[in-house]
Amino acid sequence: MLAGFGCAKSGDAAKRPEIQEPDPWETPEGRERVRLELARAMLESGDAVGALGIVAQARAEGASGSELDLLQARGFMLQALNSEAERMLLDVQRALPRDPRVPTWLGVIYADTGRVPEAIESFERAVKLDDASAQAWNNLGFLLMSQRSFPEAIEALQRAVELDPMQVKYRNNLAFSLAASGRLAEALQLFGTTSAPADAHANLALALELGGDRTQALVHYQHALVSDPNNTAANAGIQRLNTSRSPEQNP
Repeated sequence: MLAGFGCAKSGDAAKRPEIQEPDPWETPEGRERVRLELARAMLESGDAVGALGIVAQARAEGASGSELDLLQARGFMLQALNSEAERMLLDVQRALPRDPRVPTWLGVIYADTGRVPEAIESFERAVKLDDASAQAWNNLGFLLMSQRSFPEAIEALQRAVELDPMQVKYRNNLAFSLAASGRLAEALQLFGTTSAPADAHANLALALELGGDRTQALVHYQHALVSDPNNTAANAGIQRLNTSRSPEQNP
């Protein structure tokens, strides 16, 4: 009698239908999640049109919410529709006051539209909400550098490099700030970690040229040419100095 209540035989398992979990896109919640992830991936690759198309389809089907608003705002930013993106982000900020993405993206909009004090304030808010955002620290540091607030810029950029030491742009921005503060040896050493010796001297020379020290700039452009006589940046810098033209800074 007890045998009938024992373990199932191996043949019995084959007769029972296997219970399977539905694929993520087979449930309404799953479809929405997959759709948002696809839109995010498109935005990361720069496909604003595709991402906004997904957002529009989701809205047509009745979807809503702050995450969808954030994706749409980001798509607007990639299409340079800054006013529309700003309005949407400010609405999201009221709903998600502690989401660091909102002040980060607002800071980018403010910087792109020349509202530097607002951009700095927005990035300061972003790093308070997310101290581990290397991008926000770099953006804050670069803007502070543009305002010649070099001690604060160096502090912010050092944090960016600490968080993401492999990002060349962050290290170069820090080196430019160090050079502008007169810390030339540190700046040259840091430039040297991201480029060849000739380019390191050319970058330091550019920093000095931008700061108005034409004499020292010429010295380092010449150092660059000693290492590489064909260095394009150094040759262009010397020609600029000889014709009294100033470069545009775009680290």
